[in-house]
Amino acid sequence: MGINFNSKGHCLINKQTGLAITKEIRQELKALKGIKFPQRTASYDVVEIGHKFKPEECNTQIMTFRDKKGEIIQRNIFNSETKLETQRNYIKQKDTSVFDPSDAESYDFIDVKGRKISEVIKKDGEIYSKSEEMQTHSIKADGTPVVNISKVKSVPYGFDNLEMESQSIYEYSKQGKKGYSINNYGKTRDMGTDINPELNEDVFKFENMEDLSDDRYLPVHLYSFKQFKRTAPFIAQHPNHNPPYVDIKWFNQTPGEIIQRGYYNGDVNLNHKTVKNRFDVIKTSAHEKEHAYQSYEEFNKTQEGLEYKKAGENYIRPEINYKEYKKNLKEQKSREAGRLAYNEYKESADKLKAEFPYAPDYQIGYSFKDENQTSAFGSIFDMLNIDY
Repeated sequence: MGINFNSKGHCLINKQTGLAITKEIRQELKALKGIKFPQRTASYDVVEIGHKFKPEECNTQIMTFRDKKGEIIQRNIFNSETKLETQRNYIKQKDTSVFDPSDAESYDFIDVKGRKISEVIKKDGEIYSKSEEMQTHSIKADGTPVVNISKVKSVPYGFDNLEMESQSIYEYSKQGKKGYSINNYGKTRDMGTDINPELNEDVFKFENMEDLSDDRYLPVHLYSFKQFKRTAPFIAQHPNHNPPYVDIKWFNQTPGEIIQRGYYNGDVNLNHKTVKNRFDVIKTSAHEKEHAYQSYEEFNKTQEGLEYKKAGENYIRPEINYKEYKKNLKEQKSREAGRLAYNEYKESADKLKAEFPYAPDYQIGYSFKDENQTSAFGSIFDMLNIDY
């Protein structure tokens, strides 16, 4: 029986679905280069598609792994022509709910279901691109569906540590499509981003929503917390000050040492153990970066710098006299920077959440738990920002 091609030269070479994962199959798959699949895999599908009327030379092989319920948990794709190897992992998110603004009078909440798709594409064993996509779905009180799709994608730029990143979020509903994208901006994996809205307005695209390109915190709202910790410290700062560039270093609290969230010693140092949510990251980073600003002003002998120099001469470490430490001008100004950055970040996140009311907290910005923790422990926040 001959192969049937469509008008574009594609054809189905092979299709097998619902294949059971046996012990022998597991061993065979493990022996295949690049095929790594979750232990909870119960069955898999195999599909091969030919292209350009030349299926022997140009083809795509797709292996889909499913759990015992038949849900996709991983998909591996190999294109023989491009030599690109793609692995996508599908993770179901915990069901949650959001307030339905279309039915404000009844104060109803509606269910939200979601999944995360993490993708890595390789070529010749090297990473070609990486992305993390969040897909969420809900049914409004009037019965109409709303879908939100957000995505953060990075591509190596050919230099050590440098990558180009794009991110977007769009809402699809009966009213149409709305959202934004930030396209192809430079970013280093450990030194933040070089987005400058005044110089790079063309990287922002907004559709049926307010233009937020002048919002310094817009580029961090779609990140996972792990990504957020890598980037947000470079953005967080006093809204009216421009501190010099500093390295951001994360450390683990050593048992027995003074409990702290961060300190400045020429670098900004942040504590993995006590900086536990997005608000912590913003407040602590801005606090410590304000000390960098103070040092810069001192070095340049500005009027403000002279005041900081005098404050430094009278600086008392907290374990010696906490009240005097807290009253020191440098600490007062750094706490102020933390509070202002916190307010600016929260206002930014709240504005975006209002634009996408059906997107759950895990898709945009901070969560209720983050806010609740910050409110509960806000009274001791300043005590944990101890500097040396």
